[in-house]
Amino acid sequence: MDKIKLYHYSNTDIKGYLKPDYFGDNFYTGNSQRISNIKRLFFYTSTDRRESIFNSSKYLYTASINESKLYDLTTDKLNLAGNIKGDIYAYFKGLGYTGLIGSIGFTVICLFNKIKIDEKITL
Repeated sequence: MDKIKLYHYSNTDIKGYLKPDYFGDNFYTGNSQRISNIKRLFFYTSTDRRESIFNSSKYLYTASINESKLYDLTTDKLNLAGNIKGDIYAYFKGLGYTGLIGSIGFTVICLFNKIKIDEKITL
């Protein structure tokens, strides 16, 4: 199985696991919470590009996940995205996926569950 390396920026000193517990506590996730009650974490797949709000982050966390646990919305190989009525995150979580691969001009990943931190880098 192919693993994807994930990158998560934060100003919080976190130990052990990144958890979706704080979803909705900041401006970005607060807006996203209006479309779904499924708590989630957001990651990048590269440190080359990120949203500007994270340019002054104190920490960069890395984690990794098996690609098979994620549904790739950018390719939608099973043609599932067009059939969704309602909460897209609840739909894919209900199908047993751990998260989704998407794009905002570059690849982003959201996870529905906690994930073990591989490394914490102080920026």
